[in-house]
Amino acid sequence: MIKNRHLSRQLVVKALFSHMSQTQENEGFSSIDYVMNNFGKELADENFARNLFEMCLKNTENAQELIVEMAPEWPLEKIALLDQVVLILGMTEILFPMPDVPTVVAINEAVELAKEFSGKSSSKFINGVLSNLAKIKLGENNLQTK
Repeated sequence: MIKNRHLSRQLVVKALFSHMSQTQENEGFSSIDYVMNNFGKELADENFARNLFEMCLKNTENAQELIVEMAPEWPLEKIALLDQVVLILGMTEILFPMPDVPTVVAINEAVELAKEFSGKSSSKFINGVLSNLAKIKLGENNLQTK
């Protein structure tokens, strides 16, 4: 189940990145369908990935505002799109948690995704932003993340 969810999150990152990179010419293109059909065949249950993708899409604008709030020294246009995508995913899981995904798991997963898809400094940045969000918005202290 854990590997399945991690793979689902990887697929959501790919689909969100594709969606946010699309031009107006590609408006009818469903990035989540493409990613699921081409990379998600080994998922036993694709509902987690599809639901998370939809939640992230609905939360994108709010998450971008929170990124600016949580990292004021980094203008949004200076943050790599991939890092924004991972932050949006992590923020969505923190702000709209699923019953069996604790905040610390959401943060750790986002950090691991940043390590896989981006760089070491990105994972540290994402860890800091998401940990601060959890502390400030949710009042959670003593978060232990990787």
